[in-house]
Amino acid sequence: MKYLLRGLLVVLLVVGFLSSPVRAIEADPPAPWLDESPLIITARYSVAQMPVYLEIYNEGSAATTLNDWVVKLTWKDAANTVTTTTKPLIDNTDPTNVDRTFYLPPKGYAVIGFNGLVENALLPQAIDSPAGGAVLSEISLQNSNFRPTVVTPKAADDGKKLRLVQGATSYNESYFESAALYQDEKLYEVPEGEFPLSPIEILANPKSCAPASTDADCREYVKFYNNTNSDVSFDGTRLRIGDFASAKSIRLGGMIKKGQYVVVLETETGDPLSITNTGGYVWLEDSYGLKVYEGTITEYIDASAATHKGQSWAKFSSGWDWAKPNPGGSNTQLPAEEELGKGSSSNLTPCRSDQFRNPLTNRCKMISTSNSSLQECAPNQYRNPETNRCRLLASASSSSSLKACASNQTRNPETNRCRLIAANASSLQPCAVNQERNPETNRCRKVASSTMPSADHAIDEIVGRQNSPIGWVAFAGVGSLAAGYGVWEWRRELANSFKKIMGVFKK
Repeated sequence: MKYLLRGLLVVLLVVGFLSSPVRAIEADPPAPWLDESPLIITARYSVAQMPVYLEIYNEGSAATTLNDWVVKLTWKDAANTVTTTTKPLIDNTDPTNVDRTFYLPPKGYAVIGFNGLVENALLPQAIDSPAGGAVLSEISLQNSNFRPTVVTPKAADDGKKLRLVQGATSYNESYFESAALYQDEKLYEVPEGEFPLSPIEILANPKSCAPASTDADCREYVKFYNNTNSDVSFDGTRLRIGDFASAKSIRLGGMIKKGQYVVVLETETGDPLSITNTGGYVWLEDSYGLKVYEGTITEYIDASAATHKGQSWAKFSSGWDWAKPNPGGSNTQLPAEEELGKGSSSNLTPCRSDQFRNPLTNRCKMISTSNSSLQECAPNQYRNPETNRCRLLASASSSSSLKACASNQTRNPETNRCRLIAANASSLQPCAVNQERNPETNRCRKVASSTMPSADHAIDEIVGRQNSPIGWVAFAGVGSLAAGYGVWEWRRELANSFKKIMGVFKK
């Protein structure tokens, strides 16, 4: 009995726990992970406690601004006292750097030279020597948006140069004697002003051509014209095609002389240019996509229709319009037969004798035929005066020539069709107790109830969300079993106490 009560007690405790609501523990969200730094240190050289140079490399795919980066130097002396110096990569105290932003191009290098020890260093830095013979213990590049790039100089670095060589999974240290630094690189600045030229012709849906064809309208292209008084260079620019979210990029270069036309036919890899023929934009921007030349943004309309195949979208003095492709010269208007609603009809193919030319579209249209030349209609037909077509005469209202209706049918005088005779209500089957007969159709239908039956009790009001009663039942059961178990365990003590109490009353 004792073990049975203990088992039931454990079961009820488990049931009560499971039926109780569980609340999630509220905690602050974790701090976001910082991205890997696009700038890495690929070479360094230090003498005793002073650095000589650092070489940094942009391994990212985009130009990275250097204005927000700093180089941090850490020294330690014999007593492990730490001294740090932090310097911005771009010297903001230099008056020539005010309001300028410098970028390191993708796959580009820059050399940081300390205290003039490297001639013509791209990023010169002046560092004070720490007191007390402290030794340089750490060098790092830091930016609040990225994880720092850190290298640790060694005693053996003295008089040697260290380059980090990329391995299978990481960069490995490799010493070299020759200071082969990348000092010919330059930092990049976004060009000022607008680009002077913009697209004047776009061919997005060329005609179908044989493989060896050299016709101008067989390939997609974007055309420019230099209408300025000087030569214009495309160096440092790229052509974008599509929309701003997913546009293709083609890096450009070269010079266009004044009064000259130039077309972009291929990508950087030599593949044919591909322009979406359902409409979009073309424009120019700097080679790293940091600045859009707004004056070059040109929208071209949908050219996917068969009527526009082999036609270009070109700029004329009156505005943009469809044109005949001409990549090597000025934009060419379409011939009159290709231009709906434009031009005279003198050079068009004459219409047939039964046709006339529509003045709006220049297309041939059938002449309406007079009634006199039409074929006669059948005896049971007549000619529609609006369409000149024959149609059947309406049937006579008499029913002499029609098939007789059945005995339980009658003929509709409006349509001459047979329909069932309405049955007499006296011969119909009686309706059910809760039904009545519709006088219009003689069909049985349910009797509409005029009163709403009342419920046998009042409506119970439910307020809020009710907790499950399982938990309360479980805890009540636990309490009862606990009380019963206590009485069972101390049954002898309780019996003796009861006897003593009764003895007092007997006295």
